[in-house]
Amino acid sequence: MGQYPIAGHCPQCGSASFTRVRVKQGLAFTDDRKCKECGTRYTPPTPIWAAVVFTVLGCFLMGVSVVFFWMVLGTWELYPGPFSALVHCLPAFVGFSTGLACISYGIRNLKKRE
Repeated sequence: MGQYPIAGHCPQCGSASFTRVRVKQGLAFTDDRKCKECGTRYTPPTPIWAAVVFTVLGCFLMGVSVVFFWMVLGTWELYPGPFSALVHCLPAFVGFSTGLACISYGIRNLKKRE
């Protein structure tokens, strides 16, 4: 989480007037905001489109990972040893966990809007 509060309007005074401030962190969908009334800096919430994209991308990653895992399991006897097959399953586990993290992030941000 960032060091500034997440809000649609100024969390201090409730004003909707702001100026844009450059973000210092790596991933941001828009610039931070600084209230024109009281000078409080805050971060706007994640846009709905971004939360949906993360959720859909996570579902896709998890689906591809499950298919890849089942393909490796279906050809288990072709590998020279069990360790070799497990090494080939590693990308599926990484993709599955990354997909789960994306879905979690997307759903968490969609629930904040309720």
